[in-house]
Amino acid sequence: MATISSLGLGSGLDSETIVSKLVALEKQPITDLQTAAGKLQTKLSSFGKIQSYLDSLNSAASALNGSTLWRGSTASSSNSSAVQATSSTGSSAGAYAVNVSQLASSQMAATGAWSSSTSTVGAGTLSFDIGSWNADATSFSASGSTVSIDIEATDTLENVRDKINAVDNLGVSASIVNDANGARLVLKSDDSGTSHGFRVQVSDGDGNNADAAGLSMLAYDPANGAGVMTRTQAAQNAKGSINGLEVESETNSLSNVIDGVSLTFGSVTTSAVSVTVSNDTDSMKSAVNSFVNAYNGLMGYLRDQTKYVEGSTSTNLQGDRTAIGLQQQVRSILAASSSASSAFVRASEIGLDVQKDGTIKLNDAKLSSALAKPDELRKFFGADGATAGEDGLTQRVADVAKGWLDVDGSLTARQQGLQKLIDINQDRQDAMQKRVDAMEKRLRAQYSALDTSMSQLSTLQNYVEQQITNWNKS
Repeated sequence: MATISSLGLGSGLDSETIVSKLVALEKQPITDLQTAAGKLQTKLSSFGKIQSYLDSLNSAASALNGSTLWRGSTASSSNSSAVQATSSTGSSAGAYAVNVSQLASSQMAATGAWSSSTSTVGAGTLSFDIGSWNADATSFSASGSTVSIDIEATDTLENVRDKINAVDNLGVSASIVNDANGARLVLKSDDSGTSHGFRVQVSDGDGNNADAAGLSMLAYDPANGAGVMTRTQAAQNAKGSINGLEVESETNSLSNVIDGVSLTFGSVTTSAVSVTVSNDTDSMKSAVNSFVNAYNGLMGYLRDQTKYVEGSTSTNLQGDRTAIGLQQQVRSILAASSSASSAFVRASEIGLDVQKDGTIKLNDAKLSSALAKPDELRKFFGADGATAGEDGLTQRVADVAKGWLDVDGSLTARQQGLQKLIDINQDRQDAMQKRVDAMEKRLRAQYSALDTSMSQLSTLQNYVEQQITNWNKS
């Protein structure tokens, strides 16, 4: 904010300009300190970015240091609409011929038609059992306790549906289908498979439990001559074969039917579906690419910050021993040989070719060849359980990162040192500013006093001159 002053009015001197220039001269060291602080702050910012790049490299390396990645697999199907395949870690590579002869299904049964869904069905009790029917539904084997539902004389078809659906863990769900013939109650077992069939026995309020009227229309118990409901679909297991070996499941999903591989049947097949399980090289390549990008990001930034540009302003960290030291250590990570793998000794053997500028150029052909030996790659990178894993590449990255990023690490110490210099610089600026403010205050007081004295002398001079003029007149 500009200072509003009337300095010089009394003396006729340009006191304001004089004071401003004297203050500006006194503030020059502060300006120099501000320039120096700006350079320190720029360096601190650069080291902050280096910290971020190094942390990203360590994270990318850690992603390579896990058995899950190198034991990952992928499964494909020649007809995914008929057979879907998924694999998990550790699945054995191979090809399988899969046939589907039968899909799993739930039992369904439907009543005859009522005039509408609001028709009453008569009083009585519905008793449900879950279990298995034989092939021609002449014998039923219950697998649990019987569940009974009381039906009132005023209950409509909709009320019956709602009462059935309100019973927890009944194993059967009800719905109503309306068409030109009227409304029918449809029952469906909640789970597929032969062991999830159902039987419905009726204790009819009219005393006739086998007639085709009233509540007895909901009976499905053909083994006891009460099959009034029509079974529209039988409960059955999924059936098929894998390489000629017959397999069966209560659902269309077969978990770990092949070591680490799960299949889902979608339709019956007329010819074998080819299921292929192979190493998940795409994920492996992606992880290696992420490491290369993180490495190149760090090395590229260090190169740009430390390089010498002839005839140009020096870069932020040109000649900085800390930055150059880190650059050399990161280079050494890929230069070192490793005994972790018997197949791969140097990074160049798996396609990590170091360029003159310190960055990596990924040789896709070499990497693809190396991926044919995922267990050896796992050892080279130093994955869990690898022989001499301490000598793996990811461990060397972790050691460098720890030495630089820990609380007492070199990079942390350098940042703390720069911050301390910035704080000291600011303290010096504050102290100098106080002296400048005091000097300005003193100068303004002195020139103000001068103005007052000069004004008084000027007034006295005017008075004397006036008296002399009056004397001369007399």
